[in-house]
Amino acid sequence: TQPCTGGQTCNGSKANPYLINSISPNGSKTVTLYGGTRASNPVYYDIDSISFAGNAAIAIQGFVVLNVQSTFSISGNGITNSINNAPEQCQIFFAGNSASMGGNGEVSAIITAPLASFDLGGGGSGGAFLGAISALSIDDHGGYPVHYDIQLSKMNGALGQLLVSSYT
Repeated sequence: TQPCTGGQTCNGSKANPYLINSISPNGSKTVTLYGGTRASNPVYYDIDSISFAGNAAIAIQGFVVLNVQSTFSISGNGITNSINNAPEQCQIFFAGNSASMGGNGEVSAIITAPLASFDLGGGGSGGAFLGAISALSIDDHGGYPVHYDIQLSKMNGALGQLLVSSYT
């Protein structure tokens, strides 16, 4: 079913998520997304594209679920849910087939991207990922640090234990 059609109001629920075409701030702009007060009651956003760099940021207040359709790219000092926040505050479900983070991009999240080749490259002096990524493949190169939060394995069994299927 299509969210928020036929006179429905987008209210941030799973059935009627807030609809955003694109989040692509430029320069030093910050986009703030407001969420629920508990992980069990997040606010949902359906977003076609997230793409930014150059000190731009997405600030997360509370707990959110981001359903991203086509583009996910964070680089150049871009920040999504600062690594000072717990990864479970920002759950990202990505439906595309190619995603990237790098160039000092900083992300704290749980990312599920079953169809995507995920590229983590060029961490620079301050880029880092905190949380968990589940993807078709993950290529970590160029010194991009990844920190798995072991507390995530306790989240209702949703993520389970860290598993590396191959390493080269």
